[in-house]
Amino acid sequence: MTVRHPESSGRGARNMSADATTLGVRLRKERTDLGLSVAGMAEALRDAAPERERRTLPKLQDIARKIRNWEADTWGVSERYRLLYCRATGKTEDDLFGPYRKARKKKIRATETGAARGEDEDDVERRQLLQALATLGVATVSPISEALNTIQTHVEKSLGRDISAQMDDWDEAVAEYGYSYLATAPDRLIGELAADLVSVQALKQRIPAGDTQRARWFRVTAGLSLLMAKTLANTGHGRPARTWWTTAQHAADSSGDTDLSMWIAGERLIRGLYERRPAPVLLRQAATAAESSNGRACAGLLHIQTMRAQLFAVVGRADDAVVELRRAEDTFASLPATDTNDIASDWCYGEDRIRYSTAWVYAYLGQSAPLDVAADRAVQLLEDVDQLRSVTQVKLLQAAGYVRSGDVAAGIDRAISTYEQCPANQRTALVTELAGDVWNAIPIERRRGPAAEGYRELLVASGSLRKAIT
Repeated sequence: MTVRHPESSGRGARNMSADATTLGVRLRKERTDLGLSVAGMAEALRDAAPERERRTLPKLQDIARKIRNWEADTWGVSERYRLLYCRATGKTEDDLFGPYRKARKKKIRATETGAARGEDEDDVERRQLLQALATLGVATVSPISEALNTIQTHVEKSLGRDISAQMDDWDEAVAEYGYSYLATAPDRLIGELAADLVSVQALKQRIPAGDTQRARWFRVTAGLSLLMAKTLANTGHGRPARTWWTTAQHAADSSGDTDLSMWIAGERLIRGLYERRPAPVLLRQAATAAESSNGRACAGLLHIQTMRAQLFAVVGRADDAVVELRRAEDTFASLPATDTNDIASDWCYGEDRIRYSTAWVYAYLGQSAPLDVAADRAVQLLEDVDQLRSVTQVKLLQAAGYVRSGDVAAGIDRAISTYEQCPANQRTALVTELAGDVWNAIPIERRRGPAAEGYRELLVASGSLRKAIT
């Protein structure tokens, strides 16, 4: 979009009417002088950004929302958008914002959202983030911790550590979460992830637009957001989890890391499978996501292929499920060892995952022989790295497969022993869903036997599967 600057703009604009007594009035006048609507101004600001920075900006409707708040003097304009305003209008920063810098400290009023007139938007958003952490009961927002954080920040500056070194730390933190996610009870992770997400958002203010570290920042944000989505889903908070999936995907896309974008897309599709979302929708989304690989093997593509195999099994398309499993095996075999060797990390697509997906397929097809081969191998791999929750999921899949193959007694026996041995704090939404699948696989006429009744009582007593039991 090309903005035509009126002849009156430039030096003459310094003699602005005395009626423009606030920054909001000034910005609104600049916009109307250019003959732009709010939407048009949003487009002009976006087009004023360098191409590399443009893709990191929010959507046009979100920029328009910011403009309305700026023109209403609800928010101050952050440095990033002050620069874009200058480029879009052809004015210097002193021309546009200079007269209001001192006045803004004197004109503070609370709004319904807790924002303050005259504050930079970044300051407003950080305060809101800290309030959100306090609502979650995260201890890191105490006065002592905030004071220590301020001191630590100044110490870091004195040490001369640049933003690249700090991003190294965050890369390592995300990598560590890959291990703690699998080993830690989900309800313990939410507060830790939330606190780290707030810290990462504050760091962004120190990364100039167009700096190469921006891509790393987006990758870290994507990784933390993905883990938050999965953790919320594991604790049964499906609705907020969906928004975090979207945030993770947007951050990954903004980073320019295609492999990460596909990985998150694959994780999201697998979760949709577990949540029993409509098969046609998932298959269409999988096809779109797979196009991003351009035929190149990567862990994200493998995610998508195994999801398709599992989905075909669930809907009874046995031949398609087996064909897709073979494709997944081929992709797995072509991945580098760095993507497959460290099965203790959630960021790795190890052999345990391909065996788990294979077990899922044959469990739903009711074919116990190939099911046992895949499930037993998965259990062996997972027990070697103490992944109790994942072992529980595999054994419950195996139990449901036994029931579908006709060996109801063996299936119920395995389900009871598996569920009883799983600690209550590790009974995630997926674990309880799989336990319910075992019950739902039992033929109606077999549900009145002693073994089935005992399993039903176990599930009801746990208080976690009342809706799954029919």
